[in-house]
Amino acid sequence: MQDSFFFNKIISCLSDRGKRGFVLGQFYGSFFKLKECTIAPILLFFEAFEKVKPVLIVRMMRKGKGELQIPIPSNEYRLYKVGIKWIASAIKIYSTTPLSMNIASEIVKIVVEGN
Repeated sequence: MQDSFFFNKIISCLSDRGKRGFVLGQFYGSFFKLKECTIAPILLFFEAFEKVKPVLIVRMMRKGKGELQIPIPSNEYRLYKVGIKWIASAIKIYSTTPLSMNIASEIVKIVVEGN
C-alpha cells in the first residue's frame, strides 16, 4: 500500500512540517477504525475519492476586456490531485479530535451522505 500514488499523496497533503511518520500511523489507525464498520476500508477510500473527484476544471479566459470562466475537461492526474487536496482539507478542519478519527469519519460521511 505504500507504493500507491493515491495514499502517498494524501499522506503528503496531511503532513505538517515533515511529520510524515505520525500521519502514516494515524492513517493506518483510521483503516482499523473503518474495518470495524466495513469489510474493506481501502475500497471505501476509493469510493469516497470517486465521489469527491471533480469532473471538470474551470479555466480563466480573456475575451475583450473581461475574463470568462470556461469549464474544460482535464487529465486524470490533475483531477486526482484536486480530489486529494479536497479530502485532505476536509480532514484538517477538525483539530480537537485525533487525526485517525477525522480521517475515518470524513470518509464515512462522503460515502454515506455524499457530501
